[in-house]
Amino acid sequence: MKKLIGIMAFLVMMLVTVASAATLNTPAASGTISGSAYVLNATTTLVNARNCTFTALSASTANSSAVTLGTYTNTSAGQLTNYTIVFDSTTFEDAATYQFTATCYNSSGDSETVTNTGVVIDNTVPTSVSSSPADEAEIGGTSTFTGTIIDANTTGTVYLYIGNNIYPMTCTGASCTYTTTETDPSAGNYDWYIYSSDGTNTSSSTSREVWIDTSSGNNQALAAAVVEQTQQEQEQAEQVTTTRNLIIFALIGFGVWYFGFRKKK
Repeated sequence: MKKLIGIMAFLVMMLVTVASAATLNTPAASGTISGSAYVLNATTTLVNARNCTFTALSASTANSSAVTLGTYTNTSAGQLTNYTIVFDSTTFEDAATYQFTATCYNSSGDSETVTNTGVVIDNTVPTSVSSSPADEAEIGGTSTFTGTIIDANTTGTVYLYIGNNIYPMTCTGASCTYTTTETDPSAGNYDWYIYSSDGTNTSSSTSREVWIDTSSGNNQALAAAVVEQTQQEQEQAEQVTTTRNLIIFALIGFGVWYFGFRKKK
């Protein structure tokens, strides 16, 4: 009996030794994939492994049930631990809720399954549209550039290019803005466009031309100074007029008194 127990223990140890563990290397959990030739890869330690089948699904898309992407079969007589297929991700909807699964089998029918979740499929190129200023516009130093970025997976990486100057834009929904200053960029004629990226794909809007006149702020200050000076001059003129009128009235009063006094004598 003891001998039988020993044999059973030995067999259990052997089973533990050959226990398999599959790993889905690509795509990684919460990873992002795109393109028509994405490589799916899994490894397994199954003894006499024969094949691995890859599937994908996303509850938020039309592929809410598992779709078989392909199976790689070991046609050699030896042990194979690395299984790879090429997957066309452009045939699937963009979403951030995919789960990819690899199920591997050996010649005895044993299997090992591994699943990675939160995988993003993103094949949509963001659309960048320049809104204002208009092409060939002349603007002051402090002016707002606006644009529209269309892409459900845009991460907010949107930049305004004015010549060789690069500025991060602030986006609310699909609308993005950036306001220049009187000193940055400097006055001049520029080509400008908007660049956007969703972390996988990028795009740029059509280039426009703009003339930036940074003297507008100085002109405003000068105009304000002229107005202030004019007001001061008007106040001074009014004071002079008031003083002159007082002197005239005083002279008239004195003349009336003087000649009236002499007449009485």
